[in-house]
Amino acid sequence: MKKISGLTLLELLVTLSIISILTLIAYPSYQHHLTQTYRTRAIQNLLLISKKLYIYYLHEHSYQNVNIDALLTTTIKHDQRYHYSIENLTVQTYQLIATPLAQQAKNDQTCGKLFINQFGEKDISGDGKLSDCWPT
Repeated sequence: MKKISGLTLLELLVTLSIISILTLIAYPSYQHHLTQTYRTRAIQNLLLISKKLYIYYLHEHSYQNVNIDALLTTTIKHDQRYHYSIENLTVQTYQLIATPLAQQAKNDQTCGKLFINQFGEKDISGDGKLSDCWPT
């Protein structure tokens, strides 16, 4: 008699169920990690814009005449997870805002929008802890 080797249907089902269970456990962790990574990139972008605004202020002694569109366009390239804006722009003050978009907004509701002003004071719009959203 010839012995036939291969997978039985039961072995295949057990293997698929183990893979499914591992996927159900690992995927939320992976999504959480991606959310944190995109938030960290947004923080880096805010700090870079803040630095450029500070250099502008050192030369011009004012924030008021800065070309916001050019500053944002040259500083941030192809970020589809956050929208960046500058508000409350006066001679001596500004507030930078990174607003999460689409899936990032759904996944990062605890932090929400990220804020930083001319003094480096940081804030969030979500109900999470500031230290979790803006690591030092």
